Amino acid sequence: MAVEAWRAYNPCTGTESYLHKANWDSHASKRPEIRGRLGDAKETAEDPDFAIRNSKGVVFKYRKGYGMLKTAGLWLRLTEEEDSQGNYYVKTVYFTREIEEGEPLCIRRV
Repeated sequence: MAVEAWRAYNPCTGTESYLHKANWDSHASKRPEIRGRLGDAKETAEDPDFAIRNSKGVVFKYRKGYGMLKTAGLWLRLTEEEDSQGNYYVKTVYFTREIEEGEPLCIRRV
């Protein structure tokens, strides 16, 4: 059974999501800029600046202010997808300049 790094609920989007520790470790090994940002990822899941759902049902949550040096001014983006039981899991976490197109679910800060 997979070990969760965390589970978070966002009342604004109405989604609860979880992140597997193995998934996080895999991403952090490939993306040094997110190492040490596990707590920031959870905060983004719980309280994004804004969130969008695309036509395939994928939820993108964005939050600024976590980047430093080359990632300063970029959005930390979580991509959440639905699993076979209807729960959302965090598929990816990374810094980006780009915003996905889709239906706004939640706008708190921009």
